[in-house]
Amino acid sequence: ARPPFILYPAATWPHKNHVRLVKALHRARARGARDLQLVLTGNAFHAEPEIERACAELDGRDAVLRLGPIAADDLPALYRSAMFMVFPSLYEGFGIPLLEAMHCRCPILASRFGSIPEVAGDAAEYVDALDVEALADPGRLIVRRRDTPVDLGRVVGQFQGRSGATQLRRPHGVRPGERARGAARRPGRGRREGSGCVVPAALDGARRSCRGGCGESVR
Repeated sequence: ARPPFILYPAATWPHKNHVRLVKALHRARARGARDLQLVLTGNAFHAEPEIERACAELDGRDAVLRLGPIAADDLPALYRSAMFMVFPSLYEGFGIPLLEAMHCRCPILASRFGSIPEVAGDAAEYVDALDVEALADPGRLIVRRRDTPVDLGRVVGQFQGRSGATQLRRPHGVRPGERARGAARRPGRGRREGSGCVVPAALDGARRSCRGGCGESVR
């Protein structure tokens, strides 16, 4: 990856909304952001054919960089080098990448679907993720980096102990400081690999599998 780049860490499920994001990148580059690059991490799933078609329409072979699953030790560097993390998902039960970005003080541009606004709060800027034009708005490319850390313990705590809430857990039962099994495997091998979270040890009580996000099929 080379600056300036936008990071989207998500497995390629349809509800992760990669296709609209790639189309938005195409429009942004056509309007002057010629050097802007989108970095995608994550396992390959059902939306792959559509994403590949959208990428093929881009001007510039390096416009989208596909890194596949990323080792937990390498994630912080990506977050800290990115202009911002974009998170245009159309459904999230929680959204571990939001915590990862906040911990690394990476700016966030996100949708308002599911639990995203509740998790990210005022740490994120929000966009209509169903609107390609809104995603491509040059003004959205300026997202301020946070100068103060976010209380991640508070964020996770508000989701624990709720009636009917899914128990929070680490991917594949990974202990603090461990890399999730299969994190460095290539996507599309038929097995769901985890990624390991880069949230600090203070969040050891956070144990959630985010369907299509963190957990068994992240990045």
